[in-house]
Amino acid sequence: AAPQTLEAKNCEIIRKLVKAKCEGKSKLQMIFSKLDKDHSGTLSKQELFKLITIIIKRNDEAASVFTKEIFDAMWLDLCNNKNVIDHDRLSEWIFPQTGK
Repeated sequence: AAPQTLEAKNCEIIRKLVKAKCEGKSKLQMIFSKLDKDHSGTLSKQELFKLITIIIKRNDEAASVFTKEIFDAMWLDLCNNKNVIDHDRLSEWIFPQTGK
């Protein structure tokens, strides 16, 4: 496997922390619903930023690597050039299926 870039490693630190905090898909659904203010079934870039900021607030390692550039890279990876992300896509990113 090719060595990961620093950006990829930092994104992975954030993803793992979000996964640990969410514990499972049902808790993620609850958090997602609270942040989906317009009940559209999707999160905007600002709503996702808020979710990640809340989750990493008390984690020094994650807070130190969570920059605008890292968030923008995560957003591009997640949204596939759309301006919103739905719950299923976020769930796939946080809880990836192993063996792919």
